[in-house]
Amino acid sequence: MTNMREEDRVLGRLGARILQPSCGACANCGPGSSTESGQVTVSAINRNFPGRSGPGQVWLASPPTVAASAIAGRLASFDELRASAAA
Repeated sequence: MTNMREEDRVLGRLGARILQPSCGACANCGPGSSTESGQVTVSAINRNFPGRSGPGQVWLASPPTVAASAIAGRLASFDELRASAAA
């Protein structure tokens, strides 16, 4: 079993923002939405249409891909991140 508190600390040190489940990002009314057209967010929300999560782009992904992208600082798969860590 993994220690979620340790994972939260690691992701926080890398600059990730851990958000409570809510409608903020998917309704563009809270944390997790973009604020500028040049921003790109990766999210595990279930909706993606223009303006839904702010003026920027949003990429929908699985939770492992969202976490891997937060760690990598770019869009990355969990498998890619794991392979680069093992190398």
